[in-house]
Amino acid sequence: MEKENPTALQAKENKSADGMLFAINPLSVERHILRIQAGQMLNAAEMFQTACGRKGDHDHNKSSAN
Repeated sequence: MEKENPTALQAKENKSADGMLFAINPLSVERHILRIQAGQMLNAAEMFQTACGRKGDHDHNKSSAN
């Protein structure tokens, strides 16, 4: 069995509503965080593609690309 991380232990001791929710279902919180991170990564990839001129509406390097 893995050791519980300190954040999860803190949340279980925490008496606030957020702490209680976290203590009740830490996996759903973790999934929510991962979903947010995935969205941020997709946004970053999209911005990178736009900056590199790989999107249809941004053709900064069109003349030098071919």
